[in-house]
Amino acid sequence: MKRDRYYHLRKACTNNNTYHWSMYRKLRNYTNHEEKNLKSKYFCQMIEDAKGDGSEMWQAIKQVLPDVKKSSVFSICEKGKWHTENLSIANIMNHYFISVGKVLAKH
Repeated sequence: MKRDRYYHLRKACTNNNTYHWSMYRKLRNYTNHEEKNLKSKYFCQMIEDAKGDGSEMWQAIKQVLPDVKKSSVFSICEKGKWHTENLSIANIMNHYFISVGKVLAKH
């Protein structure tokens, strides 16, 4: 998809063709959307796989958290629902760490 996007961008820049500009914009929007979806699914799965192991969980969280220098939207998936608001994300993470503490206290 990215190869096609760049192909249409090159053609649009060299020929200034409206068809290539519209194809480039459609492919750019589609590939950006797909890339964001794939990253979100990857990080959600990484966090799901790390449940029960504190060190793996922190490694996953560090990868998921946005870099201070970059401003990006942070989202998390819980029970099939996406959360993007800071308060709901904080509540989900708080609930998780409370449950981990209870499990560790039993051992």
